[in-house]
Amino acid sequence: MSGKYSDMPLWAKILIIVSALPVFSYPWLLANAGDDSETRTFLWLYPIYVLVSAVCAWLCWPDRREISWILIVLMLLTHAAMLYLTNNL
Repeated sequence: MSGKYSDMPLWAKILIIVSALPVFSYPWLLANAGDDSETRTFLWLYPIYVLVSAVCAWLCWPDRREISWILIVLMLLTHAAMLYLTNNL
């Protein structure tokens, strides 16, 4: 039984999962966020965004690979932005 997502290469599955893993640093980011309400708002939305972005990249892969690549790159840039936001307060 071969479905749409079984044709997805293993390296693509691993790439999407590894790209979403930095979200597990969320408790550390939240602890270092300071008291700024804008920073806290972005940090509360951060895990939701990463989860939705990873799921969308996974679902888009079989039909629209370029959209998946864009989502993966945006996810990595978001990780960098959250790290920068919490370290430079």
